[in-house]
Parts: sequence; C-alpha cells; structure tokens
Amino acid sequence: EALDPNDPFTSMAEAYSSIFICRSDDRKEQYVEEMIARYRVDGVIYHDAKTCPNNSNCRYGLAQRIMDRTGKPFLVINGDLNDMRLYSEEQTRTNLEAFVEQLDQS
Repeated sequence: EALDPNDPFTSMAEAYSSIFICRSDDRKEQYVEEMIARYRVDGVIYHDAKTCPNNSNCRYGLAQRIMDRTGKPFLVINGDLNDMRLYSEEQTRTNLEAFVEQLDQS
C-alpha cells in the first residue's frame, strides 16, 4: 500500500522516512511525548535495538530529554534484533523489577 508503482522513488522515500527509527530526534521525542500525554502513562519502557549503533534512539540522550521534560520515569531496555549476545534476560528482569518499584513509590 505504501509503494506506488507509478511513483516508486517518492513513495519509497515517504515510506522510509515514516519509520520511527529513521525520523529526527525532535520528531521521535515529540511522538513519545504525545503518546505519554494521550495515554496518561506513569512511565515509559523503551526498547533500544543495538543492531545498528548509528540508529540507536538513545545515543544522544533522547530518553533523558523526554524524562526531563515530562517528569516520567524512563527505562531503556537494550537488545538486538539479530544477535542475542547483546541481550541479557536477567539484567532486563532486574531493571524491570526496579522500574516497577520506582513507579509504585511515585
């Protein structure tokens, strides 16, 4: 549906640029903050895939800026879409448990 065979280059560019990870940090932050407000969340759990370090959404402080502006706790879970060596189930469990405790205290 996104690819228009009559205008493949424009439609591919539009499809690619609409993918969250390909957007600017400003747009990513705006989107996450809109979702925080819309759903009135108590905190944010954010998966950051380390598959491509250049596309890491937390590389330049995105999570910290959103947390500073919204006052909402923000947990980043690191993982990888291809290499399971970059994911630790135990570390993730520990981080999630601590995050839930933090939410319970607020």
